[in-house]
Amino acid sequence: MNVHDLSSILLHVGILAAAAAFVVYAWKAHKRRLRAWRDFADRHGWSYSEDRDAFRVHGFHRGIAFSMHTEHRRSGKSSQLFTVVRLPLDAALPAELRIVPERFGDKLLKALGKGADETGDAELDAALEIRNLTDEARKALRAPRVREQLLRLRKHSTHFAIQHEALQVEKRGMPDRVEALEAFVVPALELADALLDLATKARERQNG
Repeated sequence: MNVHDLSSILLHVGILAAAAAFVVYAWKAHKRRLRAWRDFADRHGWSYSEDRDAFRVHGFHRGIAFSMHTEHRRSGKSSQLFTVVRLPLDAALPAELRIVPERFGDKLLKALGKGADETGDAELDAALEIRNLTDEARKALRAPRVREQLLRLRKHSTHFAIQHEALQVEKRGMPDRVEALEAFVVPALELADALLDLATKARERQNG
């Protein structure tokens, strides 16, 4: 066996070893995500399921349906993984109201006097793009607890929307630890709680 043959054998062995190490790493990462999502679902009394395309958690939070899932989104020839949380808000806000994080382009439009609706709260208006704002919704968004949780969600997430009476929060990638899942989900739950409690108090006042 000459030096060239030996080098070729060692190269192939190295490639096979690297491939095997990658497979082992990917399998361990999958098992870690699986365990984290199951433990997270168990902690909240929710159900967990998975298939070839997605991990899913679903259940009820204060009687409203909670769901979280992963999905692949294609962009050209590439595909990116996202994790998405969705919570109905049970008519806590008007159906036509739309709230998303404010982007740089929104700030430019606002500077030109063509921006979104405003609540009159400078911090909220700087953080959010709000459309179809009613007086009732303005009052709800400025309520101290709702305001606090909206700003907290904005701090933790750059991709969320309140529209069609539901809250949706998403992030690129997939949390693979229980703590990371809690950090992703809890701000959404606490905002939903604040809105639902405010709506409940309003109904109680109306009913005398």
